[in-house]
Amino acid sequence: TEVFNPQTIALVISPDAKQPPDQIKAILENCSENGIEVEIDFTPTKDRFGNEKFFVYDVKPLPKKIG
Repeated sequence: TEVFNPQTIALVISPDAKQPPDQIKAILENCSENGIEVEIDFTPTKDRFGNEKFFVYDVKPLPKKIG
């Protein structure tokens, strides 16, 4: 998924995530602060109120593109 406009979305780290929750949070915060693209392995779902949330299973910073 490519997000072209800044958006705030609810991310929930899955208990089945490939990395520890603190590590996933640190990667996402670092990428956000430094403008680094990140690949997120997720599954969209809705809570009982119909609000969309994304269960995160894995995150991977992408190398900066040159040129």
